[in-house]
Amino acid sequence: MHLLAVIVALTAISISEQAHRPACNAATQGRLWPAEANVSTNAARQLFQAGELEICSQALWKYKWVPLSVNVRKAASRKQASH
Repeated sequence: MHLLAVIVALTAISISEQAHRPACNAATQGRLWPAEANVSTNAARQLFQAGELEICSQALWKYKWVPLSVNVRKAASRKQASH
């Protein structure tokens, strides 16, 4: 039951984050998310280092938000949690 609550909470967080993120399309192609990274190189650097920076990119026939980096600490903790 506890696992179900965690899954629901993570899904809600993911949906709420995506609701605030603009649609990735031809007009936003090349833009960064979170939006402050587009105007502040310091913010872009910090978000990149945290593994939270994404760019709107075209992949074949559709546009999608693609992460620019991966936070090694977060990836390692996810890997350990799955074992």
